This record gives sequence, C-alpha cells and structure tokens, in this order.
Amino acid sequence: MVALGGSLVFGCKKNSSGLPLILPVMPVSVLCNGNGTDSWLPLKTGNEWHYKNHVNHSRLQTITVLDQETRSGHIYFKVEINLAGRITEQFIREATNGDIHQYNVILGKDELYIPSEPISGQIIQASGSQTTRQVGSLTDTITTAKCNYPNVLRIDLFSNGTLTGSEFYHRGIGQVYNSTNYWDLVSVTLH
Repeated sequence: MVALGGSLVFGCKKNSSGLPLILPVMPVSVLCNGNGTDSWLPLKTGNEWHYKNHVNHSRLQTITVLDQETRSGHIYFKVEINLAGRITEQFIREATNGDIHQYNVILGKDELYIPSEPISGQIIQASGSQTTRQVGSLTDTITTAKCNYPNVLRIDLFSNGTLTGSEFYHRGIGQVYNSTNYWDLVSVTLH
C-alpha cells in the first residue's frame, strides 16, 4: 500500500473466482530505505531481489529465499540465484549476533559471509577458493536508476590478489549493487 497525496494505491488482479484480489504495491521507500532491520541481508522465506545489468540493460538476475534446510547443525535459508535462466543455489543464515554465514557445500562447513559489525579492511576468506572477500568501506554511496543509497557496506572481491569487483549492501535491504556484473537493484520484496 502506498499513500500518494492522501490516496492509497494498490495493485489489482483477479483471483480464481473472478473477484478482484488486492495486492499492495511495493513502496519506493522500502526499495530505497529497507524494511527497518539492521541486517545486511534480510532473510525470510519469500524475500526476493531483482537486479538489472546497468550497462546493457538486457539480463535480469533474481535472488529468491525459498525455504530452510539444516546443514551441519545450523538452519540455513536456501537461496536461489537465477541469472537469465541459469540457476544456482546458496545456503545462507543469520547468526544470533547478526553475522551472515554461508554454507560451503564443497568443504561442508559454515563460513562468515558478511560480518554484522564490519571493520574497514577486515578480511573474509572464502575457504577452498582463490577468492578473498574484504571489507572495503562502510561509508560509500551508491546511486542506481531508482534510489540513492548512503552508507553502504562495500565488500571487495579479490582473485589471486587482484581486485575483480565489489558488492554493495545496505542495512535492511541486502545487496543493492554489484560492480563485478554491473547489477543494480530494481525491485525488492521483503517480509
């Protein structure tokens, strides 16, 4: 539901009985400001992020939180990443201290993915790979076609010591930009 000049705006389509089904339209304030949580990656079943390549505007990436699974004694959210029809999965959880962890399926172990209280320069090594994640900044500003995001967390990605790109996260929203693939966040559904 969005309030515009005193009016409420809803999306509308018909359900199976032919009656209108009222669906709320995502307020721009949620897309630009988040859902009010402190999480760098809000994880709830049904959350979904849509990204568009801002260079060629052709490919769309969708990230969807599907359900939960237990692995190595922890409950993870199964996250589907759909890149123009190529689907991969990740298993991600939020620890009680707010850290975001990823289950490394190759090594069968839990790894830190995004620290809840990152420190500039903090190294986050992705075990079993040549990729290193490092906290680059906590104060970057990213401007996309839809929003201006101040004070984002920038995580720099290195392959064999060479910077290959960066991921940008905003509290209460998740990843808003990815410089490796030129992804801009264009819509989000957060529960």
